[in-house]
Amino acid sequence: MSTLDRLHGPIIDERFHYRRQKVGKKKDVEVEDILDVLVSLEDEDGQPLLSTDEIKAQNSGDWLFLGFSWTKHPGVGTVSLQESPTSLALAAPLVLQAKPRLAAHLYMEN
Repeated sequence: MSTLDRLHGPIIDERFHYRRQKVGKKKDVEVEDILDVLVSLEDEDGQPLLSTDEIKAQNSGDWLFLGFSWTKHPGVGTVSLQESPTSLALAAPLVLQAKPRLAAHLYMEN
C-alpha cells in the first residue's frame, strides 16, 4: 500500500459516507473541492456514479487539486461542466480561482 493510498483512502471513505448521509437526508451539502465533486456525482437513479474504489483509483496527480479551495471568479454566475457535443472536452473552459488550504511549506516553490 502506498503512502498516498494509506493517507487518502480514509479521507475518501469518510467524505463519501458523510456526503451520502447528508444527501440522503436531503440536506444541502456545499461542494468544497474536487473530491466533493467526485463523491457527489450520481447516475439517473440518484445512485453514486463512482464507488470509493473508483475514486481512489484516480491518478494521484489529480489529488494535487485537493490542496486548494476552488471558487468561481467574481461576476461568474454558474459553472457548467457540460461536455462538448463533438468531444469529451468541456463545452466551455473551466476557469476557477485556487486558494491554498494547506500549510505554506507543503507547496512547492518555483
